Amino acid sequence: MTARSPHPLLVIDELPYLLQHSPEIPGPLQQLYDEQQRGARHGAGPGPRLILCGSAMGVMHELLSGTKPLRGRAVVDLRLGPFDYRGSRAFWQIEDPLTALKVHAVLGGAPGYRPVAARPHPDDGFDTWLAMTLLEPGRAVYSHTETEYLLREDHPAHAVLRHAHRARHPIITLADPVIRFNQLITLPQAAAVEQGFAEQVGQQAAPTFNSKILGPRFEDLARDFTRRYAHTLLPGGLPGPVGTTEVADQAARTRHEVDVIALAAGERPQAPRAKIALLGEAKATAARRGTGDLQRLEHIRGLLAEQGYDTGGTTLTLYSPHGFHPDLAGPAARRDDVLLVDLPALYDG
Repeated sequence: MTARSPHPLLVIDELPYLLQHSPEIPGPLQQLYDEQQRGARHGAGPGPRLILCGSAMGVMHELLSGTKPLRGRAVVDLRLGPFDYRGSRAFWQIEDPLTALKVHAVLGGAPGYRPVAARPHPDDGFDTWLAMTLLEPGRAVYSHTETEYLLREDHPAHAVLRHAHRARHPIITLADPVIRFNQLITLPQAAAVEQGFAEQVGQQAAPTFNSKILGPRFEDLARDFTRRYAHTLLPGGLPGPVGTTEVADQAARTRHEVDVIALAAGERPQAPRAKIALLGEAKATAARRGTGDLQRLEHIRGLLAEQGYDTGGTTLTLYSPHGFHPDLAGPAARRDDVLLVDLPALYDG
């Protein structure tokens, strides 16, 4: 026998759609809330609990802003984000971590895509699965159709990622992987896709997919891993801000891009003598990482030390989906300042 809650529950889903036709709804909701509060103060029974849901972020944010009727009346303002890359793999029930990485690169962590995705399962062959989902015009996740919906329905299509080390040069990138896939793969070959040549389009677009979709997504995962999971491996434990940066090399008259940089806990970006917990390079190329990659990080660490940053406890980290050369793996295992992260470590800890 289930006990009844003393608090009646009212749930309104996709409120922004209702507001398009009935913009006066927040007024009665405010009145309902205020009457319940007055009744509670005078000993009346508990009033209803109200949950308002909506996928249009801008509309939901405006509900609680300025002089709007519901301003100051929310107990919880919760934004439900997508799964992270580990949660996404578990939700999709993908065994192979490389396949999980590729699926995350094109669909991200939105759970709503799995029920409408085609069979076979991604583990049975990613290329075939891709041709039957994002490159299949008859599917609900066909990227051209889905992209139009995402842009029309007030979903955040862009994000500004600022350097953790220096914020003078922000990086602007497409945050939604479905939109990114559409712009780079589907739109340039839309006619061929519509004519049923999905597999051929996927094969021809492989270089673009690897360099502009899979590569950047792998870098994102490396930074996400550093924020969420690397504290169990780093000598200093939980790091501070994580991002990307560029390091000037005056002698060589160049600048070195750093895929992953983590400051020590408590440090602030742009601090002139900040303590750096981690410097990392993340490349999704088919080649295994070798000693040259480690030497590059050692050089960058030296440049930062010359510029006044505290690099005494900096861990040099290489992230690779295809592993590491023996000439790197052996020496790295004997060093306390080097961390190698492959796909099993990225996904399974």
